[in-house]
Amino acid sequence: MDRMAIIFTPFSTKKNLIRPILSDINEITPISTCFIRLVELKEKDICALYPSLVKNPIFQRIVACLSAGTSLFVLLTGENLCLTTKNIKGKFRHENGVVKASGLRLKYQKDRESFEFLFHTTDSSKETDDIGIRLFGQDYLRTVKNLELV
Repeated sequence: MDRMAIIFTPFSTKKNLIRPILSDINEITPISTCFIRLVELKEKDICALYPSLVKNPIFQRIVACLSAGTSLFVLLTGENLCLTTKNIKGKFRHENGVVKASGLRLKYQKDRESFEFLFHTTDSSKETDDIGIRLFGQDYLRTVKNLELV
């Protein structure tokens, strides 16, 4: 059973996109929601989410997107969840002032011009735990321990 985190951007949180996006994922693969917390992401947290993009010129747009207010961290469990979600979430690019999106990112995009990629997902249970521990410490660890006891 995979553990995967979705971090919904402040925009997604304000526009109430969490439930519809989770519903779309649940239609493809059954999920259980185990832990939900609001979080104010700082640049150092976003560096941990995107270590390979820190030196990329697009990184400051990612920081602006994720640090523009309160984000929502949702921990999910499910079979093959990381791979399945990776296939349906789609891609997001911003080229010459035009958004190129696919999958769920296209379905729920803000508009065709704004840099707003809606959510970040982790790619493995280990990455999920690393981020969960970084952001929530013992509170997150207690939740994961309880999941393993079930």
